[in-house]
Order: sequence, then structure tokens, then C-alpha cells
Amino acid sequence: MVAMPILRCGSCWCVENGESIKVLVDKWILNYPSNRVLHPVYEGVEDWRVSDLIDLDLHGWRRDTIMTIFNREDAEAICKIPLSHRRVSDVVVWLHNKEGVYTIRSGYHVDRKVLREWAVSSTGSGQELWKKLWRVRVPNKLKVFAWRACHEILPTRVNLAKRKIIRENLCLFSRMELFVVQAWTLWNQRNTLVHGRKMKNPYWLNRRASNYLEEYRKAQEQLAVSNTTSSGHHWKPPPQTVYKLNFDAAVFTEQQSSGIGARI
Repeated sequence: MVAMPILRCGSCWCVENGESIKVLVDKWILNYPSNRVLHPVYEGVEDWRVSDLIDLDLHGWRRDTIMTIFNREDAEAICKIPLSHRRVSDVVVWLHNKEGVYTIRSGYHVDRKVLREWAVSSTGSGQELWKKLWRVRVPNKLKVFAWRACHEILPTRVNLAKRKIIRENLCLFSRMELFVVQAWTLWNQRNTLVHGRKMKNPYWLNRRASNYLEEYRKAQEQLAVSNTTSSGHHWKPPPQTVYKLNFDAAVFTEQQSSGIGARI
């Protein structure tokens, strides 16, 4: 069936009694990247069904067993899946609309995604990339992290918002501001190293970025207050028999100097 890759990519099991779902093969963890178990597990569970993880008498997950077998991240995602008190068969749901039912429109978008992923993975460069990734000498959880990042399935705010797990809010912009300042701070530190000076402590760099942003915000608030206060006043020339002196001063700490200006 030509449409089977689309259906497999866009659907997921909804756990009821768990007897139809293979733990390490099928997609069954809702609201989770790839909807599958992501991290390596102990040997001996290759043929397990999800029903092996459920306490049928208590209608709940066998939490101790799950925490022992699976990586903590996978285990917590599994234990968050709600279970039914009825002994009914598992069902397959469509992930790309609220009703959980396949539609031509949603299937079209999934089809485009499948084609893009196939084009990358089927090329020589794509296959070579994955081979090199799995051969690198780092902990397995870091390999999985890199694989998830390449497939854009990390639980970022964007992906969580797409899955309707969270709502996008304005704090994203606040984090974006801090990220921009941190990136600028790191770039300046890179230039410092290039010119032969010492590397600052990373903790200091992070604190400096936060302080810099806070100083900028306070300065903007003060400027806004100053503009609001001064907007109601208009300059008036003094009477003819009176002289007016306007003056200002500034201190330049880095140059160890100061200046003053006056005008009558």
C-alpha cells in the first residue's frame, strides 16, 4: 500500500490494555518526540508488550519496573500516559489533528515531511552522517540527543507548541533577548582569545550577560520616565534682564577623564 509510510509516520497507538503494542518497536508514547522509546534499554525486553508494564489489578503503570528498565526521561514520559479502567483493545490515532482521525489535508503535509526525510537519509551523505554519528565516542544519551536535534524532535518550545502541549507566550521573547546578549558576550570572548588574552570563567560570562541585559532594561525604563516627565514642560526664554546658564558634565571611567560644557 503506497500510503502506508504516511500512515505510519502520522499515527500513534493509544494505550488501552497494551496487548497489541510492542514496547521497543511501535509508536505509543503520546506527546513525546518520535513517540517511541528513545534511549537504549536493558537486554531481555525486546519482545515485551506494553501490557507487561501495566498492573492490571491496580489499573496503573508498574512504576518501579519502568524506572529500572528505562532511561529516566523515557520512564517519566511513559508514566504520564493515562490508563483506562476498562479492559479494551488498543487503538491507533492520527496525530495531526484534534479529532485523531486521518484527513487528506493533514496526510498531504505528513507526506511532504516523509519525502524530505527520505531524500536526506537515502543520499550517500545522509547515510554516512548517521554512521559517523553512532560511531562517535560519547555516551549513548548524547548520540540520541544529536539524532533528535538533527530530526528537529527535541522538546523545544516551538515543537511543544506545535503539539499543543504548551501555549506560546511572551516569555519566549525575554529568553530570546538573553540568548542574543549571551551570544554577543561569547563572540567578544572569542575575540579576546584570538588576541592572546585569557578566557573568562563561563559562570562569569553568563552572569555578565544577565547583568548587561538588566542594566540596559533599567536604562530604557529611566529614559522612558524621563521622556514622559519632560514632555509636559516647554522651554521658555528668560526675561530680558536675566541671564540663563545651561551646563552639563560627564565622567569617562575607561579614559579616566571628565568633561564639562556650559552655554549662556
